[in-house]
Amino acid sequence: MAAESPAGELGEELAFARELALQAGALVMGWFQGEYTIHDKAGQPVTIADQQANALIVTALGQRYPRDGILAEESPVLDDRWSASERCWVVDPLDGTSDFV
Repeated sequence: MAAESPAGELGEELAFARELALQAGALVMGWFQGEYTIHDKAGQPVTIADQQANALIVTALGQRYPRDGILAEESPVLDDRWSASERCWVVDPLDGTSDFV
């Protein structure tokens, strides 16, 4: 009998999400204490670090799990796929942008 992974059925997804988080974190840290423009989105700051990390995560998730919905902070909601899919990924690419800037 094979041993079940600590994450159960979602072990592969957890490992993939962790790898994406590490990649996005490295990308964000490349901008830390660098020069970038701060944009305003509904009274909240948004930077290129937010946008690039969001794009990295959303693109990778979409390629790996094309049937899943994705609701991402820096991506426009174009349809109801995120709520109509059996599973939905919720992405906040840089939690705490105010502290980052």
